[in-house]
Amino acid sequence: GAEGSQKEREGSEKAQEKREGLQKEEGGEVLYGNLKLYVFFRLYQKLYERLAKAKELAGEVEKRQESDGGRREPKEAGAKEEEQGAKTYRDFMEMLSNLVKGSMDASDFEDGCRARLGTSAFELFTLEWLLEQMLA
Repeated sequence: GAEGSQKEREGSEKAQEKREGLQKEEGGEVLYGNLKLYVFFRLYQKLYERLAKAKELAGEVEKRQESDGGRREPKEAGAKEEEQGAKTYRDFMEMLSNLVKGSMDASDFEDGCRARLGTSAFELFTLEWLLEQMLA
């Protein structure tokens, strides 16, 4: 009796230490929740990925314009590389805001994305649906 419960406690303590060690190695935390919480965080992750893609595309457009010699507006001398494409990205975010508010329709949003960010912007066309699903 007593030996069996002692072994069980030692086994559960080792399992707990192993779980904590895995969490520390990965640098993450465990969050328990229901399906709705999982879906929300998964959609949030997709939203982040798509916005990061838009920022990346805006930077690429800026680099292409600089290499072609034609730039939309002059940059200050010594501007950081992080700021490349900032105006293009702000324009994109303004279009997205207008789409969510309903003052822009989806086809205009798609055309604007293509014009500002190039043909690789097709991934961004579903942002409206993604936001609707998150807020539902």
